[in-house]
Amino acid sequence: MVEDIEQCLFVIVYRNVDESIEQLQQIRLLLGHKIYRDLGLTYYHVSYPEELLVSGKAQKNIVGYDQDSVYTFADSKKKPLTGSTDMKSNLSPAIKDVCADFAVSSGGAAFSSNNFLDAKPNQKKQFVHVAAKRVADGLVNLELEKDCSCEYQYGMIGRAQCKIVARKENFVSSLQNDKNR
Repeated sequence: MVEDIEQCLFVIVYRNVDESIEQLQQIRLLLGHKIYRDLGLTYYHVSYPEELLVSGKAQKNIVGYDQDSVYTFADSKKKPLTGSTDMKSNLSPAIKDVCADFAVSSGGAAFSSNNFLDAKPNQKKQFVHVAAKRVADGLVNLELEKDCSCEYQYGMIGRAQCKIVARKENFVSSLQNDKNR
């Protein structure tokens, strides 16, 4: 009977520790989001997610994904870069990756090293092209609104102090501009 109580207490403590770690991780993510937003940063994550599943089936042609789309090797030929929103709605990584989730929610993307390593040489070129284009599009199509004021240091040197007050991603307008060319 004492052993049963000890096992029960161990399970309760273990669950509470596990829940506490998850809660601390969530707090850390919230603080990270605030810092990234305040500094105007975007995070891109390259990892080994084991498998990326679409509708329950492993997909070896996925380069990466962001908030809206999944990008594949075939997207390397598309101008402008567009991914598949249908695949995104059915995407589920085999393992939960907090860093990949953070990248996606910060406006960045998560890329699969597994699919790169398993790819043929021409597919590796396509992978690099898609990943580079997604990062470049994220840089080019981001508008940051800053609120700046001039503050004096040492009573005589003016220095701009700026804070990011708004962030706007213009992926849709850049797609329309490319169509109009």
